[in-house]
Amino acid sequence: MSGMSDARDGRTPGKPGANRRHLTQAESLRRQQKIVRMREVERQTFGQIASAMGMAEKETREAFYRFVNDVAPLLNVPPADAQIAEHLRTLDDARQRLWRLVDEADNSSASVGALRALVDFTFKEIQLRQNLGLLPKPLSRITREADDAWLAQEIARVFRKYEMPTEAVAEIEDLLDPATEGSKDDT
Repeated sequence: MSGMSDARDGRTPGKPGANRRHLTQAESLRRQQKIVRMREVERQTFGQIASAMGMAEKETREAFYRFVNDVAPLLNVPPADAQIAEHLRTLDDARQRLWRLVDEADNSSASVGALRALVDFTFKEIQLRQNLGLLPKPLSRITREADDAWLAQEIARVFRKYEMPTEAVAEIEDLLDPATEGSKDDT
């Protein structure tokens, strides 16, 4: 009866997953986590994962997407600080890999390409760190904010000099103050 379906579970003996007992939920989740790690971290194909896990490729793909779409959203999300730290470690690792590519490239074109990628990457990393408050803002942005404050003071001084109504001066100051959100309603 070789190659025929097993009456107990409907699977063909000798095929991946044949005659296997049903996994508990905990075992299934551990298997799904392993599949996700193999796919996302180790960058294996579904075929490679299926072979390593003794499963059919379709079953492996379904387990991966079941975990990613159904289970992972239910798990606790790490705090933002932990996520930021992890992303910054990943960026640091990527930068080191780019430098290795520059140093170990087998031709000048590959080295130049890696250098270009490194320059682009560095600017994006600086921008990310500035947005997170880990690096100071560019001097031009700081200067512009100081210029806006100076301009608001000068406009207010001119309005007072020519005896503009106090309410008008206050409203203009509010409009130019970066801490306020736009204009006030007319009342």
